[in-house]
Amino acid sequence: MKVFTVNLDLPARKFERFYAGEVNQVWARDVHGTSVQFPLAVLRPYVTHNGVRGVFRLVVGDDHKLMRIEPVAQR
Repeated sequence: MKVFTVNLDLPARKFERFYAGEVNQVWARDVHGTSVQFPLAVLRPYVTHNGVRGVFRLVVGDDHKLMRIEPVAQR
């Protein structure tokens, strides 16, 4: 199991592209500089009218699949 902490600032228009079927993945760098990719759909519970802003912890299994996402701090 690995844990990545990412600071996200995704505007609402990114989610408009998701709902239109144009985008389905997020690429981000964790606080240590490691690139991570995960499904945009897992952020649905955290979407506001401004998009998604905050720090999130991604827990990834040994098979490199996302097990869960946890908000650490939202803005």
